Formats: sequence, C-alpha cells, structure tokens
Amino acid sequence: MHIYDYIIIGGGLTGLTIANRLHQETENILVLEASESAGGQNKPAQLNHLPITNGLRFFPSTEASLKSVEFFSRILNETVTGQVIENNPETYEASGFKKFVGFGKTEVAFYEQLAYFLSSEEFKLDQPSYNWVQKLTAQLGDKVQTKSIVTKVGFEDLSVSKPVVNHVVVNGNKNYYAKNFIFCGPIKDLELIVPDEVLNLRAKAKLKKSLSWHAVCLDLFHTKIIEQKNLFVLNGTTDDDIGPCLGRFLEPAADSSGQISQWVSFIDSELSEETENIGFVLKKMKRQIKRAFPDALDLLLICIESGMTVEVAMKRVAAEIGMQHNLGLTCDPV
Repeated sequence: MHIYDYIIIGGGLTGLTIANRLHQETENILVLEASESAGGQNKPAQLNHLPITNGLRFFPSTEASLKSVEFFSRILNETVTGQVIENNPETYEASGFKKFVGFGKTEVAFYEQLAYFLSSEEFKLDQPSYNWVQKLTAQLGDKVQTKSIVTKVGFEDLSVSKPVVNHVVVNGNKNYYAKNFIFCGPIKDLELIVPDEVLNLRAKAKLKKSLSWHAVCLDLFHTKIIEQKNLFVLNGTTDDDIGPCLGRFLEPAADSSGQISQWVSFIDSELSEETENIGFVLKKMKRQIKRAFPDALDLLLICIESGMTVEVAMKRVAAEIGMQHNLGLTCDPV
C-alpha cells in the first residue's frame, strides 16, 4: 500500500500552487481533480474568434497581491510581469456616467466580492492566468490525476476523540492513503464526504450557515467599438436582492471588427443550484448593461463559475434573459 506525503483535493489554481510548493520539498504528492482538466475556470476561450481570459481577470495592485506575484515567480521559476495602471471605476445614473464613490445607503450582500475590483490601482498581467495553470500542471506531470472525484474521507479510528484522516475514497471504489491532506474544494462539499461520526451536528449547522458566492460572468462581443476603458459598476434598474454588476471593455480587435466586454455579478452558491435563479441574475445584468450602453448586447458568452451541470438548461436560460443570439455556456468549479 503506497502512502503519499501529501494529497491535495482540488486541482484549481490554488491546489496546483500548493502542490508545486510542496513538490519542492517532496516528490511523494498527489493532486486529485474531479473534472477532466486541472485549473478550474482558468482556461482559454474564444468569443466570435477573439481570445478571452476566464478565471483570474483582475489583479488589484495591493501589497498582498504583489507579494503573491513574487510567490508565483518563485513557484513558476520565472518572473511574473505586468504593469501598474490606475483604476477609476465609474457608474451610470440618469444624468450619465460619473465617478463611482460607493453604494450609499444601499446594502450589497456581496460587497466584499465587489470590493476586490475597486482598488485604486490594478496590476495588469502580461500573460493570462491559464498560462500559469499550464506551467504548474506541466511541472507536476503525472502527480495530477483528473476525473478523480473524492466521494468519502476515511479515518484511522473513529472511536477515538480526535480521529485522524488516513485515506480518501475516489470515484466510490479506490482508496488513496497519505500522511497529510489539503482540501482545496468548495467548503460545503465537506458535509458530503466526511462521515457523520466526525462531522457533528454543530459542525454541519455551521457549514450550512456559511455563505459562499459563485461568480456569474457575462462576456459580450460588440460589432460597434465603444470607446470606454474604465471599470463600470452598474446598479439601479430594479430594487431587488440580486445586486449590481461590474465590468469593462477590452481593447478592440486588431482589424477593428469588434470589441469584447466582460462583466460579473455574484449569486449565493445555494441559489446557484437552480437554473431559474441564474436566469434572474443574467436578466438583471442585461438590463443594467443595456441601460448604460444601449448598443452593447450583440453576442453573448455566459460563463457561470459554479459546480453545477447546467448545459441542459441553456435554452431555458436563453429564453429567460430574452436573447435571440448565439449563446455559449461553460460551467466549472471556482
């Protein structure tokens, strides 16, 4: 029976980064990733034949962020480069565009998620995050095992007061043993894989009460070039619990054939399990963008950063947001 020094559950950017750091200390590690490829949402995509970046789309120029850049440089064995640029978010009201200074008395449930984008400066990376994923995965080689769903966490002796994890069950039928385990998946998944004898009622209640957010990302292709480069915080079409969206316009295509803009809003992870709720978020995002930029809604790529399978609901979502355009939808864990 082989015993690993470390097993990392979850092969997103976080899991791959941790694995590469540990790999500098020991070869005896394993990364278990449930999907067909590692990296989570950090993967290349195209919209109307133009490349777009999924996953990490904004990197604030803060002390913590710049320290993480230095860390990545050491992990990747190369310098992660970029440039610091000003970030001056704007918003739109009936009188037109103006500087964004906050939401006033309006409470936004996912304000902490939005605040990440509202720093005064941005560190604009010279390469997309999916390049990092490719390099991190290549450095680990066969230590990354995809299509490996952890279905149960196993313990050495459940009769003791503090039982110790000694293995995980993958795809319901294969055991993997290790001295240490690092969980990099959705926190609420622990309720599904940890035995009831270990996860007591109090811990289960705490997990259920823990609030997490899924990002709903909306990419638009514009046949008409829109000369706007700032970040925009849009809110104000309806008084509801859905909240605002945030986005910006990218550089136009080299042949001036069009331009892409990228937008994001957030939804409670539990609500995101219902396709109808995703439809409500998309519908409001569409209204907010159309109010500020009437000619913006030409072609859509909707990317829902979530763990659910919603491909079968594409037509339903398209109907709910009232679109008569090409609609592509991808879905991956955050």
